[in-house]
Amino acid sequence: MLPAWKLGTMNMDKRHRLVVGGPETPCEGRRTLVMELARPTGLQRIPLRGRTAYNVCFSWENDPHPNQVLASEPLGLLQRLPSELRMAILQYVDDPVDLFCFSTAHDLLLEVGYAVSQRRYLELRSQAENSWIGDRIVTFSDTNFTFEWLPPRLLSEGEIARIQALAFAPQHIVLDPPRYLGRTCREIIGGAKGFPSTNVAFRIRDRLMTARRNDGRRTPANGSARWTPADTSRMEELLAIDTDYEFTYKAVCPWAIFNLSKGEYVRAGDIVFPPAPGNERSTEYHDALAVNKYGIGIGEILMARILWGSQGSYSRSYVEGLAVWAGDRFEIAPMIVHRIPALDESIKGGKWEDVTRDTLKLARKLLPGVEEAHAFAGT
Repeated sequence: MLPAWKLGTMNMDKRHRLVVGGPETPCEGRRTLVMELARPTGLQRIPLRGRTAYNVCFSWENDPHPNQVLASEPLGLLQRLPSELRMAILQYVDDPVDLFCFSTAHDLLLEVGYAVSQRRYLELRSQAENSWIGDRIVTFSDTNFTFEWLPPRLLSEGEIARIQALAFAPQHIVLDPPRYLGRTCREIIGGAKGFPSTNVAFRIRDRLMTARRNDGRRTPANGSARWTPADTSRMEELLAIDTDYEFTYKAVCPWAIFNLSKGEYVRAGDIVFPPAPGNERSTEYHDALAVNKYGIGIGEILMARILWGSQGSYSRSYVEGLAVWAGDRFEIAPMIVHRIPALDESIKGGKWEDVTRDTLKLARKLLPGVEEAHAFAGT
């Protein structure tokens, strides 16, 4: 079974590190691991979430009563356009920060800008540069082995040279790989929706603070001479998307783990939620973040394949001939034609190979919850 101590999954390309386990729950960070490798399918409001107060705009208001919302100035000809056309116009605003600021100028712009901004959040999170999709990742289970035992081709020649320069005997590098690599990686907070560099609200607040320092006050786009409480109210409504909503990962079909390096995929949803007696599936079958009643989710299935210790790959140790996935590149996506990742023609001729059966053998040995789920289902 999976080791019961704290595990660390590392992104070797972005230099990120995610703690995915503890003494009691080896895969407590599995949701974040799945979120980093899957593209969200929607947004949902977080229930009972208190509204965060953003005070960055208050200094621009001249009104002595900042909570009083004033009526907006007329929009002119833009106000006569149907909301569908105003939404189409806002779609052409590429920078999400500009989108927020333009939407702040009027209540009618806020109405459509709010919807466009929600879509922009999804688009940003779905981009590979804002996620772990296509990056080299590995989960280390031990902390007391040398760099000679790392997965093949995990490090580049330049990375190996820098490490060797730190060792007294380069041919026997005694540095501890997980500890050394962990120090060079940025810690990821479990459950986070994005890093500050890709967080829309963070970027907007930073730009507003810069404008306040440089200009002393902000002249809004509504043509008036000053920033009003109405402007602040609309800006806070947009910024609250970051705290009032969370990404969802629900599709119309089950999710799979795609190994972009080897051209293999695993129908992870079928492993996590086998059909119960009567061929019935759980209602959470199509949710990438769901776990079964034994605490197993897609994150555990992936970790079983990328786990690496002092004796090498766990997968090869438990299932003979199973390909090593540690250090490979991945994407988690629903098994629907237009969402399946494109595979490079140089890998298996561009055709995906299903390795679910062998992965199920490994999961039943490493994850007791998988064995229990399939024993109950009779599979």
